[in-house]
Amino acid sequence: MPPPPEFLDAYAVEEWNRIAPELHRLGLLTVLDVAPLAAYCQSFAMWRTAGEAFNAAGEDKENPLLTSVYRAADKLLKHGIRFGLTPAARARIVYQGPRGGRFGDLLGG
Repeated sequence: MPPPPEFLDAYAVEEWNRIAPELHRLGLLTVLDVAPLAAYCQSFAMWRTAGEAFNAAGEDKENPLLTSVYRAADKLLKHGIRFGLTPAARARIVYQGPRGGRFGDLLGG
């Protein structure tokens, strides 16, 4: 399994370590996929950081940090779709491998 790139911050590495093993096990992560997954993980880190800053600022719903939270979430979802990290994205994956097993079951095989 590819290790997380050294340039990722702590939250991004935490997310990499959470999802990369399963993506690799499913055959959805190779050395060719490091940059797109790093972009997803960094978007996750920005979303989490922006959300924490917004929450710490209090209940002001006009806070400009809210725009940062939404933008980061949008990027997070766009990158995550590439790896089947949403239910709709998983529904579009066509699995060409053997039937059965955990991966086949996950994708309706």
